[in-house]
Amino acid sequence: MVKRNTITRFLRKELDISSIPDASVNGVQVAGNPEVKKIAISVDASIRLFETAKKEGCQMILVHHGVKWKGQVNDIRNKRLEWLKKNRITLFAAHLPIDIHPTLGNNAGIAGSLGMKKLSKFGFYHGVYAGFYGRLSMPIRSIKRSLDRSLKTSSVVQGYGPKITKKVGIISGGGAFGIHECRRLGIDTLITGEEFHTTYHFAEECGINVVYAGHYATETVGVKLVAKLLEEKFNIETIFIDIPTGQ
Repeated sequence: MVKRNTITRFLRKELDISSIPDASVNGVQVAGNPEVKKIAISVDASIRLFETAKKEGCQMILVHHGVKWKGQVNDIRNKRLEWLKKNRITLFAAHLPIDIHPTLGNNAGIAGSLGMKKLSKFGFYHGVYAGFYGRLSMPIRSIKRSLDRSLKTSSVVQGYGPKITKKVGIISGGGAFGIHECRRLGIDTLITGEEFHTTYHFAEECGINVVYAGHYATETVGVKLVAKLLEEKFNIETIFIDIPTGQ
């Protein structure tokens, strides 16, 4: 068993929760049992996730998309919070902090899996840079194969850029907004999650590849990296609960 507060303090510091502006209320959203033996890791908070975590014997849940968002209050949110309180399960959320972390983040993890070099910050969003770009010489078809294999996804390629990439940008999830920075920075290929209608013709006319690897799939990376760190740091059991959304 590990003290809940020991784990949450470590996460807040490691993920730099307090210094990153976000629409998500990051950190502890519900404080449950003060002792933690097992932690569930997932992308999205939901009643199905909570029930699965309880069946798996977890006292704590770490998610990318939590329950509390600034300015959002509704009956579903309240139902989720009440369920967690009743069952004494801690919920810790980290949205942008898990996207942008230089070693534990979604984008850093994807960049590492592709072997990208000389990473720089990229993708200005809500006052921070959400992604990274760097050097990568690889056929676009090989990038698709690598992403499909590592993320267990089926990427969609909008191939209007070079067949062999030189400079690649990554913004997980709904990061198609980065296409405009790609043009300014000379990035020939953007890897993101969710397809966005208004980027289609812009990418074509600018000669930029866009690889859509799935909003959900691209955001499984960071929580898994954090889980590995927690296992090493606290010798605690974690379990990734896979609830894909098809997006």
